[in-house]
Amino acid sequence: MFRITENMFVRRAASGRLQSIEHIREPFTVRRPVPMAASALADEYVREVSSTYGFESGLTNALDTPIPGAVTQDGSRLHRTRQRELAGSIVVEYAQSYAGLPVWRAVFSVHIAQGPLRVTSSDSTVHESVQLSNDAAAVARAQQTYSSLAALNQALRLDPARGATRVNRLATLIYQYQPADRVELPDPGAS
Repeated sequence: MFRITENMFVRRAASGRLQSIEHIREPFTVRRPVPMAASALADEYVREVSSTYGFESGLTNALDTPIPGAVTQDGSRLHRTRQRELAGSIVVEYAQSYAGLPVWRAVFSVHIAQGPLRVTSSDSTVHESVQLSNDAAAVARAQQTYSSLAALNQALRLDPARGATRVNRLATLIYQYQPADRVELPDPGAS
């Protein structure tokens, strides 16, 4: 079981929730007869630190599966989405989903030093508890409604005659709306 020690630097949010652990002096390793891939080490680490970060049970049940991208009955899950090299280390990232949909900017990152592979830190922007205020099935229906370019132009009040609108990708995701952070732009048609 992972334990925070005096050799680790821990950062917490104002709420007290754990945001990151730096443990360069006490790296996390797994002793195996065969060398592990960075993604397997990262998966093992995420499972080990999940309770330290206060993650709800079940969050680590789908680490090696892609985000469904369609409404499911699943609760919160982490999904390995990206592995990249950065300044001589490897960063493995996991995105959070809820009910099969990605949660906007909710990521858990594992930083791995090479030679030998060892985890030296982790960062989390994972949401503690996700609850939808609207019906997931209704969201899926709305996605179908706005999947045509004409419907999207109408909903956004765009005039196709003023320029071509192009949709590169459509995705339904979960976003935590903060009314205080909203920026209201003036209506260009109002005088």
